[in-house]
Amino acid sequence: LVLLVVACREKDLILMSAVRSNRHGKVGFLGDWRRLNVAITRAKRGIIVFGDPRTLQHDRHWAAYLRWCSEHQCLTSASLVRKALHRAG
Repeated sequence: LVLLVVACREKDLILMSAVRSNRHGKVGFLGDWRRLNVAITRAKRGIIVFGDPRTLQHDRHWAAYLRWCSEHQCLTSASLVRKALHRAG
């Protein structure tokens, strides 16, 4: 399940789709910093963002968020998630 955050109500956990992937680094409507801001500020306990960091890093706001996530060891890859789910069974 992947949801796009558009509501302004607080939730315990926010799942955000930032799935844009292309060689040109075009983030489209995700380039509107308010979308990321709403997702981050409305999450009470956590946020999970699905996206391609190689594309998102071309936007300055997403790049800053990715740096923060990296510094706080909050990044993972799809392959690691698949392995963990496989082990869990």
